[in-house]
Amino acid sequence: MRLVELQAAVNVANAVHTLEYKGARRPLWWAICRLKELKSESSLIESMATHPRRERVTECSSKWENYQMLADNSLRSSSVYYEMDSRQKSHALADIRNMQPEDAPERFRPTSITHICEIPLREREKLLSDLRKDYKELNGLLEFENHQSFVTL
Repeated sequence: MRLVELQAAVNVANAVHTLEYKGARRPLWWAICRLKELKSESSLIESMATHPRRERVTECSSKWENYQMLADNSLRSSSVYYEMDSRQKSHALADIRNMQPEDAPERFRPTSITHICEIPLREREKLLSDLRKDYKELNGLLEFENHQSFVTL
């Protein structure tokens, strides 16, 4: 007998035989497809970025730090700097270090970045738990029905 004939007989048996799942009679082929779907959903949810909160804000200050470094280097390389006495130099450098972000040009000010996670951690764990429970239940029913079904060749 050929493999194709065996596969065809199994497909017919899966289409003819049914199981009871969540109050509805379903063909075995539906259960097989649903198991694949549950597995795919679980994989997708496991791959999503998570965080305890849906939104979190971080501040990016690298541009601001670069501006301070640029201002410091600019002052030190200017001819005016070499004409200053040590007290004036230390005051000028302190002014740069103590400068507030509002005093810098707009493009150098620190920016806030809002990160939105695809799914909060608790929600992710609940979804995965529900999917695994459904998978285990349906898989058990399908295995039981497969042992009760016969394939006619």
